[in-house]
Amino acid sequence: MKRRAYILALIILSVAAEFLLIRAVPLLESHNHPLVSSLTCLETGERDDLYWTINGDQAGREGATVVAGRHRFSFENPHDPKVRWLRAHTLPVVQGVDHQWDRFRALRSWVSEQIPYGDAGIKSHWDAQRILEAAWSSPAAGFICDAFAATYVSACASVGLNARMIHLGDGRGYGHYAAEVWSDDHDKWIFMDPLYNWHFTLNGLPLTALELHDLWKRGELGKLEKWGNDPEKPDHGSVPPDYFNLLQDIQVITANNFLSSPHTSVFDLLSFRIRHLRWVDETNPRYDRIDLARKLAIYYYLPKVLRAVVIPFVLPAWIVFLVVGILRRERS
Repeated sequence: MKRRAYILALIILSVAAEFLLIRAVPLLESHNHPLVSSLTCLETGERDDLYWTINGDQAGREGATVVAGRHRFSFENPHDPKVRWLRAHTLPVVQGVDHQWDRFRALRSWVSEQIPYGDAGIKSHWDAQRILEAAWSSPAAGFICDAFAATYVSACASVGLNARMIHLGDGRGYGHYAAEVWSDDHDKWIFMDPLYNWHFTLNGLPLTALELHDLWKRGELGKLEKWGNDPEKPDHGSVPPDYFNLLQDIQVITANNFLSSPHTSVFDLLSFRIRHLRWVDETNPRYDRIDLARKLAIYYYLPKVLRAVVIPFVLPAWIVFLVVGILRRERS
């Protein structure tokens, strides 16, 4: 009798645990968690590590991995079939656009028009073909900032323009993917946000993400001009609240070959196939990797394990096992 009561108590506790875990998973997932790249990124306070010169880098244009600054950067392979597929769609966008700078802006506007923004029901893998085909075939498809940035970078690469993805973040754990492009006209990297279809200038000069970070640090963002679709005049539309706080943390992704070598899983980061270069200074100190790993485990991996394994399989199987145990005991 005592054993049966004990098993019944276990069943009640297991059902209660199932219910509590179902309620707990969304709460855990609602917390901002670090990127996995935070555990594998390289940190630097040297500007040349992030802002190397790309002029005349013919090796990069042939899909090679080259040393850029002090680190390696993997360029897209222009001969890859998926790159040729994308080029068939991007060449008409830049056809007749004479200046390189205007081609960057034309492609940015095109990307922002092609991709619907919304909850990511489809994993992008940073694969522009996958993203665009889903966007064109399904009205319900939705993508977030990383898909816009990856597609823009690949669109640029498909027509021989150099671009790279960057990740921005603030002190509260919010993040945002954008891009930078190498402009021969301006002889520098320039920040582009394809999700919002804008870039920023100071006294008419387009800025890098790190230059924007410096302005944020000094509280001088009020001097900026924002540019959208119209190449003739600044865009005076509003900027989302706290957008500029994302300039606190800047990471440059050290590859743009996401068509020929899609970013498929976290193992691309853990195996160092894709590295992030993170800027550090007095407003953006070096990571506490142990604390990041703890937060990543609690707020990212634990909910995934609970939702995929424990809630649908482990606890129900345990409850069934207990019920079967009671039935067998009664028969005996």
